[in-house]
Amino acid sequence: MKVTKLINECNKRLETLHKNHYIWLLQTSKNISKSTENAEDLIGDLYLYLAEKCNPKIWYKDSFNLMYCHRFLQTRWINKKQKGKRMKTEDDMMKFDREDDVYPVEQDDEIMRAFEEVHEELERLSQTRMWPKA
Repeated sequence: MKVTKLINECNKRLETLHKNHYIWLLQTSKNISKSTENAEDLIGDLYLYLAEKCNPKIWYKDSFNLMYCHRFLQTRWINKKQKGKRMKTEDDMMKFDREDDVYPVEQDDEIMRAFEEVHEELERLSQTRMWPKA
């Protein structure tokens, strides 16, 4: 029962990540790989990885930690360039040749706090007359 709740929550967060941050992920991946096709492959790898791991430590608010996603995309691209495709293409698309390096999520806390402060300030400014209307 507990595993089912975890999987359902993970699926909801993946859906939110896709709805709210797909454009950002695509732009970030394009900057890393310099090609749209490779960027879409990287995003697919990210979604597969997040769905397989279903790790609550990398959740942030109602989605996933974007700093973690960015780091994953960078690492995955470097590994693909240096070692070729690491994903098995025969039977099981969900398995990888070796475990990925574990990214220390704790180092993102300070960055995320700064992001929240800036976001709160932007929301506060948007309520004032000084903010330009879109």
